[in-house]
Amino acid sequence: LEFLKAVSENDKYKQKIHSQIKQYKFAPQSQSAEFHFTAGVEVPKEEIARDGHCLFRAIAHGLIDRAEESGNFIEHLRTKSPNLAPLVEGGRKNSEKLVVELRKIACDFNEMHHPYIAEKDSSRYFKAMRTTSNWGGAAEIAALSQVLGLEIAVKNHKEETQNKPTNAAIVLVYSDHHFDLCKRVKKAFS
Repeated sequence: LEFLKAVSENDKYKQKIHSQIKQYKFAPQSQSAEFHFTAGVEVPKEEIARDGHCLFRAIAHGLIDRAEESGNFIEHLRTKSPNLAPLVEGGRKNSEKLVVELRKIACDFNEMHHPYIAEKDSSRYFKAMRTTSNWGGAAEIAALSQVLGLEIAVKNHKEETQNKPTNAAIVLVYSDHHFDLCKRVKKAFS
């Protein structure tokens, strides 16, 4: 993966996100679910607020949805991120706390493994990513996927959709510099 190298406030960063996020899949296929996409059919999605936190909120809601379907999923999260599991178990009332924790997890991972993620001032990038509503992108998705041991797929809403399933734990729908959460067609973890 090519990691993003610019701070999210500038247009260059936004253009990079748009060009990089096409149909990426991140991480192993553990704790997977099945999603089907059919050409010409609107992707069923949960619309997420357009407030700069959309990536993290969509992933938070995806984690909560998976946990409501299976206790096995919570056990998986406990092994990967003990601080995150109780927030996920608490459901949607913990959404905002989950957004903050997911930002922290992504930044901690990227700061440790990819300290030169920003072109100029990485410390400023990580501070802004942790404390503001800066957009998350491919680097943050990859970090969360790696830390949580979950496959996270991104479906670009504007591209022609092919009739093939994905077994990602979470599928995000990306359109116009924004992430929504794809709703699952079939339950998993049964």
